[in-house]
Amino acid sequence: LICIYFSIGCNIFCAVFLFFIDFFSKTVQFKRTPCPLEDAFVKKLAEKYHKTRAQILIRHLLQRGLSQIPKSVNEKHIKENLDIFDFELDAGDFKQLNSLKNECRMVFWDFLKGHPEDPFKDERN
Repeated sequence: LICIYFSIGCNIFCAVFLFFIDFFSKTVQFKRTPCPLEDAFVKKLAEKYHKTRAQILIRHLLQRGLSQIPKSVNEKHIKENLDIFDFELDAGDFKQLNSLKNECRMVFWDFLKGHPEDPFKDERN
């Protein structure tokens, strides 16, 4: 059992999967990913709408019709995360947020470099 309190079980696939996640997290090099909260345009929108950067990003996802589960244990942040229904991003700002390119790969699987089945061989230098 993973959690005795909620009786959540773990089948053999789950156990093997968790083993590999643990193994690769220790052997694979992770890269720092760009943080949308630090994006200059997001900062500009936060000032324009008098909201936090997190509120801008949560509102953007909501307007895109996407679900989000913002994590916080801080009461102030929880209240801020819910304070997104009194404004809407205008069409221009919404379109520009959609066009931001923050694509990145968190795991590079360097141990597959040179292997014929390397799924990222086209992306490597």
